[in-house]
Parts: sequence; structure tokens; C-alpha cells
Amino acid sequence: MKEKIVKTALKQFLKKGIRDITVPKLIASLKISSKTLYKYFENKEQLLQECVDLLYRKLFQDFREVLSTNADPVSKIKSIFTIALERDFGVSSKFYHDLNYYYPEVQNNAIKHIAKESGLLLVPVVVEGIREGYFLNGLDPDTSLRAINILYTYITRNKEESGANHDPHLMFKQMVMIHIRGMCTEKGLKHLELDLTPKSL
Repeated sequence: MKEKIVKTALKQFLKKGIRDITVPKLIASLKISSKTLYKYFENKEQLLQECVDLLYRKLFQDFREVLSTNADPVSKIKSIFTIALERDFGVSSKFYHDLNYYYPEVQNNAIKHIAKESGLLLVPVVVEGIREGYFLNGLDPDTSLRAINILYTYITRNKEESGANHDPHLMFKQMVMIHIRGMCTEKGLKHLELDLTPKSL
């Protein structure tokens, strides 16, 4: 029952946003009593934390699929962050807006849990890229990935940049993608198409 509640709540949150889905609405959609819900979760925030954890586990599954391909290291790094961006600003944009604006600590907790796993997944890709001549010699993989994460976090979490002129896809290209470009050798650049216009990634 707990798993069913989390999966149903996540679908509702993604579809309508977190603020619009109240506990009574969620109980009605699940056709359960409030007693059943509160048997597993103390409050909406605890339920949301479980939903976000599930969402990140699904995201990491997508990452692993990308990393299991025969693509070059540059394309893999680009794909990983592009997938994350599309999740943040795609069909779930209202969900992420509510999460970032009203429940930043919930996302922070999830990010802390996945930080170690993220390093375990991506650092070896950069190491491989350096060894195979796609990324610059002397590049520190951990520092380079941390810099990408800082830029990416600025795009997705900075409330000052949430106005009407804010185009996260353009900011992604002109911040994250340019940083990845700076990591590349001439060989790596051949695998990195860089379109700086706001229309598409």
C-alpha cells in the first residue's frame, strides 16, 4: 500500500504540481481513508520526500542506460545533463517549480542522497574521456563535474532567474554546454555539436 500511495502521489504531483494536490484530494484519488495515509506518512512533506526519492531513482536508471551505450564520453556527459534538464523543464515544469520554490529542503535531501552515486557514475566517464583523448589532460574529473553541477543548479534553482525572460534551455547551452566544450580536446569537440540558439538542445 505504501508503494501504491507513493506512485499515485508522484503521478498526481507531476501532472498538476505539488501545491494543487492536497492531502484530501490525494486520499480521494486513492480511495483510502486519511488514517491509512497517515499510517505510512506523518505529513505531506514526508510523502513528497518519498516521491522525490522515487523520481531520482528513475532518473538514475535513465542515466545508467545512457552510460551503458557505446557512445563516446563527451556525448554521454552531454546526454546525462540534457536528460536532467528535460525532466526539470519538460512536462513536469510545474512540479519542479513548486518543489524548488516551496519545498527546497525536500529536493536538497534527495540530492544529498544521490551525490555519491552521481560521482560513482560520472567520474569514470570523464576519466575514460581523458584517457582516450576526448577531454584535456590534467583535467580533474571531480572538480569539472562539480562545476557543471554548480552551473546546472544555478539554472534550475535560482529564484532571481525565474522571470519571463528566463530561458533555461538557452542558459543551459550558454553555461553548461560551454563548460563541457572547455573540457574538450579537438577530438572531443568533434563529438559536441554546440548550438547556442534558444530553440532546441
